[in-house]
Amino acid sequence: MNNFWNNIIRPVIESINANYIVEVGSDNGKNTFNIMEYCVEYDAHMIAIDPLPKFNVDEFKLKYGDKFEIYRELSLSRLPLLEDYDVILLDG
Repeated sequence: MNNFWNNIIRPVIESINANYIVEVGSDNGKNTFNIMEYCVEYDAHMIAIDPLPKFNVDEFKLKYGDKFEIYRELSLSRLPLLEDYDVILLDG
C-alpha cells in the first residue's frame, strides 16, 4: 500500500478528515509510518492489526505514544470489536 500513499490514500483520508485510521496488515511498517506521520500532522489516531509485524513496534510506541495502537492478532478477531474509526485500510 505504500506505493499508493501519496497519490491515493493520503488524499482520500485528508478529504474525509480521518481521525481514526485502521490498518490491517502492517508488514514492514512503511505505510504504517506514513499513516503515523499523517496522525501527528492532523492529531489523529491509528490502530494497526497484524499478527506478525515486521517492524520495531516498540519504537513506534515510543515515538507516537497514544496515537499508535497495535493488535498482534488476526483482523477477523479484532475488527468486530472496533467501534470508532473513519477508514480501514485492508492489506492483509
